[in-house]
Amino acid sequence: MATKQEQISALERLLSKGSIPDDKKKFYEDKLAKLKSGDATPKKPKGKPSDKDECPEFITEALTSIDEAVASFKQGVRVDDKQIEDVLRKSQFGLANLSPDLKEYLDKTRKIELKAPKQLEFGDALSGKRPIIDVIISDLEANNNVYMYGGAGTGKTYTSKQVAKALNCSLIVINCNQYTSPTELVGGQTIEGFIQGKLIIAWANLKAGDRGVKSGMEEGRDGCLLLLDELPKIDPNTAGILNDALALVKDSGESSAIQDSSGVRFPKKRFFCIATGNTKLNQDSTDYVANFKQDLSLQDRFAGSTYKLFVDLENELQIMKGYLWIWNFLTPLRFEIQEAGYENQAFVSIRLDQSLRDTWRVWYANAGYPDFVPKSVREGCESFFDLFSEDQAKILKEKSEYDKFLKVIQIKEKKENAVDFDSADDIARSQQVLNKYKDKGSDRIV
Repeated sequence: MATKQEQISALERLLSKGSIPDDKKKFYEDKLAKLKSGDATPKKPKGKPSDKDECPEFITEALTSIDEAVASFKQGVRVDDKQIEDVLRKSQFGLANLSPDLKEYLDKTRKIELKAPKQLEFGDALSGKRPIIDVIISDLEANNNVYMYGGAGTGKTYTSKQVAKALNCSLIVINCNQYTSPTELVGGQTIEGFIQGKLIIAWANLKAGDRGVKSGMEEGRDGCLLLLDELPKIDPNTAGILNDALALVKDSGESSAIQDSSGVRFPKKRFFCIATGNTKLNQDSTDYVANFKQDLSLQDRFAGSTYKLFVDLENELQIMKGYLWIWNFLTPLRFEIQEAGYENQAFVSIRLDQSLRDTWRVWYANAGYPDFVPKSVREGCESFFDLFSEDQAKILKEKSEYDKFLKVIQIKEKKENAVDFDSADDIARSQQVLNKYKDKGSDRIV
């Protein structure tokens, strides 16, 4: 979101060039006047985070280039949509991300025709269902501790990060294992002096510079979300410290105070807790031998707010819009790995989707430069397949029709524009994949 001053400057620049049709000129003049008076500044919804009031420089440059292109056309210089898309492609922006006002203006000039494939609609697919993130936020706002469990790649950590953003909280992570010490939770003396524990930092919303705090709550955040990642792996004796603290989450004031290792007491401020694991807390598992069977009282701290997560294909599809050709290949591969029993070697997750997506963005932005050869999507795929044995990789490549995907990559690499757009074939294929695999499990609450 552009800052108020950047919006004013952009409108003034646009009006000064005289390239706006008469029927739109008054609209922009009125908008400029409101911005200058302060009336056009949108109010931020209470209790919800807003985007930072800043506009990346590449967006400003892209919009300026388009303004100049429109003005040039009026002066007799031929400008087409490919030139504009090229400007946006180099900035890693994209026509789909233009503001509605600017898209409307460009369309009404009829001088430059902007064509973008229709994006996929998900209204029917999501109707009548509540995303798990909504349920978790409801729990946390009710001062309920949340526990999510499920197999690798089901998005437990990703969901926690999204919840932290939605609540405008700093995310403080404790990676639980048998070596997690009380010092990491409630602080202690080290050779570097006293180091404050992460539980205390999150509980009391401590900031960097407070006693023993090197990295605490971020500026501009309203509270802390403590993520106890892989909680079943923590030693039960150490877990007792967490158990005592989580029992006080619903309390406030002095009655909610917990103390660090030096005996200093800290009342709870805006604090939330999410724990994750592969299994239920009070459950033995032959698949996860590093887990400890935790005390029932610890499990009780998450009573009524324990959820099993499965692969959320609909959410992943939404995240990968614009790059569905990658998602269309990786999703079937995910289930081929599961059916073959290779998950102990590697697994497909939303992280892999995003990794290949971002690899593609860098490749596309830098392809053709003589002094730099960017990594390709194919190289990213081969790196992933290298995590399996040679025989396993061969089987997975055959079952996932890897050769066909390589041909898709070659087609995409030959495109000179519309990098961020899904083709009609990509969209149709994504629906086929979704319909085929959506019954494998979903973390949506009906």
